[in-house]
Amino acid sequence: MTSVDRVACESWFRRISEVNRRQLTRAGASIPERDRRATGLRGLGAGLRRLVGSAPREQEHDWTVALNALGAEVAHRHYRHDEDLRALRSLFDRTLDPDGRWTTPIRTVAHCMKGYSLAYLIELTGDRRYEQGFRELGAFLLATHPRASDHCLPYVPQSAELLVDTLGMVCPLLARLAGRMNLPDAGELALRQLGTFVRENVDSETYLPYHGYYAGGPRHLGLHGWGRGTGWYLLGLADTLLELDRDGDSWERLRDAFQRAVESLARYQRPDGHWNWAILHERTDYDSSATALIGYAILRAIQGGMLDGSNRQLVDSAIRALMQSTRPDGVVDHSSAECRGLGRYPMGYGPRPWLQGSATAFAALYLRRPEGMT
Repeated sequence: MTSVDRVACESWFRRISEVNRRQLTRAGASIPERDRRATGLRGLGAGLRRLVGSAPREQEHDWTVALNALGAEVAHRHYRHDEDLRALRSLFDRTLDPDGRWTTPIRTVAHCMKGYSLAYLIELTGDRRYEQGFRELGAFLLATHPRASDHCLPYVPQSAELLVDTLGMVCPLLARLAGRMNLPDAGELALRQLGTFVRENVDSETYLPYHGYYAGGPRHLGLHGWGRGTGWYLLGLADTLLELDRDGDSWERLRDAFQRAVESLARYQRPDGHWNWAILHERTDYDSSATALIGYAILRAIQGGMLDGSNRQLVDSAIRALMQSTRPDGVVDHSSAECRGLGRYPMGYGPRPWLQGSATAFAALYLRRPEGMT
């Protein structure tokens, strides 16, 4: 297969990153209302709240906006466009008060994910307000949020439910807390969260994750090889391991788990470059959000020396697939709808903020030149 045309890819990246910045600045306002309809009354209510302008405060705490922030972070890290930095700052300047405290309380791991990119702003600006907000997230995860009986973080405080989503939402953040705030407990928690999930809830034949488990059992719940869940799994592994020191048995075991999952994914990538929303079921629809997260994580691992470059073909095919799934206005299309919980997968496809963010992050990594590597 021929390589991706760089000029066309750069044009695509400019279009999708502009949409991503608008979404980050206006909490998804740039997605047409008809594409923001979710299934059921909950989705209808959310759409009406957005229409009248009453949704953003809680939405800006969610993982969906955190992936927009990741897109802007990676784009700015490698290309230094001022627009990406302004979009990042706009998110945190409206969600942190003048003393650096969160204007809406942090209650779940999903509210914490944006702290990963907040660490990048601290690195750039040294702003004490951002540092205070970052420390508050660390205190919530390390001291306030209850642990399950296996000493891991459940998805919500009142449950013993451990979900694959959590791996991508908080483990990379914990790794950055460990390095930037000198909090070794944070790094240990990230490795424990990942290691326990690999041991308890990853299939020993395909090396792909199940959606979740309960501490103490039962295990292997929800879909095996859920597409976006597999993306969360790889994102959590790659972005965590590349932040931590590369020594110790835990690091090696987790890297091996990542490599085995990628070997399996190579067998299930569609001819068009996408992965299906149910990866192991070839007759299901493709999911652009799975493709973007998986592609991003594989490329991160290749560029970080954690994965052999022979896997580059998977990345090339995934980029082509996302380019083909993008509208002329730069909106990336065909993400599966938001999961309602363990084993609850609404069937609906369209543009989503989290797809726009993860596709932007993936494209920014893809286009970076060797001299720009860090």
